[in-house]
Amino acid sequence: MLETGANNLLCDFTADWPAWSSRCREQGRSVRRNMSPQFVASATPDEVFETAGQMVAEGADLPGFIIGTAVVPYGTPTANLLAVRSACTADNGG
Repeated sequence: MLETGANNLLCDFTADWPAWSSRCREQGRSVRRNMSPQFVASATPDEVFETAGQMVAEGADLPGFIIGTAVVPYGTPTANLLAVRSACTADNGG
């Protein structure tokens, strides 16, 4: 995918994040990293916030890093989605 010239790539939640982030850093490419939608739907808001915050910190040095939730199931608690947003706007050392 890097050879296509795309400027924003998607690393889904099942992919090897260390490998993706390393290659994107080498090439100076932006990447979106998805959280597991099952996790977002079933975890507590605190767990979601903690995990999302860790993910944000891990991608902080990537240009244009985006964190996503993938396609969350209907009925996912709104508080869990808001926890992702809160983690993205919190100071996570990035």
